[in-house]
Amino acid sequence: MKNSLCEKLEKFKRELYSISGSSLFKNIDYEDCKRICEKAGHDDFIGSALLELEKVIDSMKLDYDETHNNFHKKYWELFTYHFLKYEKRICIDRIKETSSKTPDFQVTFNDKRFSLEVKTLNRVYPNLRYKEEQEEFLETKVKLEEKLREEKIASAVNIIQPYKGRDENYNDSSVALVIETLISKIEHNLKLGQHPSSFDRRILWVVLEQLPLFNEGKKVSVPVYPDFSYSCACISGELWYTCFGERGDLIFKPPEFEDRSNIDRRLEKDGIMKTHKEIDGVVFLIVQLDGKKETVAFHRYDDSLLKEFFYTFADYTNNDINENDYYYKLFPKKKKR
Repeated sequence: MKNSLCEKLEKFKRELYSISGSSLFKNIDYEDCKRICEKAGHDDFIGSALLELEKVIDSMKLDYDETHNNFHKKYWELFTYHFLKYEKRICIDRIKETSSKTPDFQVTFNDKRFSLEVKTLNRVYPNLRYKEEQEEFLETKVKLEEKLREEKIASAVNIIQPYKGRDENYNDSSVALVIETLISKIEHNLKLGQHPSSFDRRILWVVLEQLPLFNEGKKVSVPVYPDFSYSCACISGELWYTCFGERGDLIFKPPEFEDRSNIDRRLEKDGIMKTHKEIDGVVFLIVQLDGKKETVAFHRYDDSLLKEFFYTFADYTNNDINENDYYYKLFPKKKKR
């Protein structure tokens, strides 16, 4: 079984990208897959998960259908387990599924039991958008080949808008739209009873591989930050507001160009940790456009146990009183006169 999935996945991607393409498989890295496969021999969960993934990929066609989404979801769940157990040395175990609702994993830390539920978020209207994406990739490839025959040099750009819904007034610079989309998608994926009170803490792990943010994890983990690529304009941090924002909060966005306002609009949803008190912590796995992965974790300010736990693996952490803004030194120091 060793590396069998990796080879099948690479073969599938080569065939797919030779015809069209798909952003669903862009960040599934061969080296990551290889490291996971190496643990199959002595980890029962990884071994069984790899067998499931192989069955899915064997049934997958090049044209997009639900099996593509199924593979994507199962892979990032497995990646999360491997990342925490073998890269961060966290004590984590798979919870066997029963007739009642259960979280995906149990984490043990300082003799306490945490539940951990993995949610991999897809773009808005995924089934429609992924089909459209494949059609656009195919059309672009055909046009490029035609142009190459004529001119020997050709280039093209495909624009992907993962947050675009059916609203004709879609604004791709709206930070408020990103925040509200993330809140809605997380709430849609939450299931009552999936985080039983028998656990000492209940953690939600959210994979944002298909939903890019305006900036890196350090910046989006705080309520507001200066972005020097936008003339030092102050921008609202999407992830902090996704957890702790309140309806009516004023949100700031990147200005479109010089002399334009950076005021977006007021938030129309409460943050996920404001409305769901049963969730004690949220961890976001971010995958940047260059493939770099970051983890950003949030807890309530009086939760010293989760604070200590998140410090063992997260790249950035924060809480509802924005305690860590000072440490990230986002705002430049004033020069001494």
